Amino acid sequence: MLIEAQGYIAEANYSEAIRTLDAIVAIDPNFQPQQVNGLLFNSLTARAELLFISGGSLAEAIQLTNRAEEYGDIGSLNFERGVAQLYLNALPYLDVNYAEAIRLLTQVRNLSPNYRDSVSLLLDQYIAYGDALVASGDACSAGQQYAAALQLAPQNQSVVQKQSEAQAVCNGLATPAGTVDPNATPATADPNLPTATPGIAPVGQQ
Repeated sequence: MLIEAQGYIAEANYSEAIRTLDAIVAIDPNFQPQQVNGLLFNSLTARAELLFISGGSLAEAIQLTNRAEEYGDIGSLNFERGVAQLYLNALPYLDVNYAEAIRLLTQVRNLSPNYRDSVSLLLDQYIAYGDALVASGDACSAGQQYAAALQLAPQNQSVVQKQSEAQAVCNGLATPAGTVDPNATPATADPNLPTATPGIAPVGQQ
């Protein structure tokens, strides 16, 4: 079986190599432990690295890295594991908890700027968060989210428009129902006239 495992390693078939080496350990933990453990370490790290780089299963890559760490120094895989874990942690929060998704994806981007689809996911969360804030009446905070989105995609005209509209509402130059001329002078009520009750026209104007 050991020769079989070595053959799999030579073919870069690390999954089968790991399976075979695990079987050897299960049958006889004392069989050439130094060599078997060394081959296991090499197979685990090689398979994990392939998954991290190729876009394979991050969960499997993390699991393999954790196992490899039991046999030796995993080197740069420690960094890959950390970034991958942050990315996976962010996924359940997408479109559910915008602030937390943004926080985690920002950490991913800071560590690895082009990691998988983290930038597009982060952009989507900024925009969705801004839209939600607009819907809740918080145009000022929405404008901040759109501005952050434009840092990632400055040429996105849809976001440019959203940010402009939100900022106008925030500055009091517009309302969600429409815009107001920013040069117009606000009308001042005559203090000598009675105040009309909302929904009821003043006397004489019915």
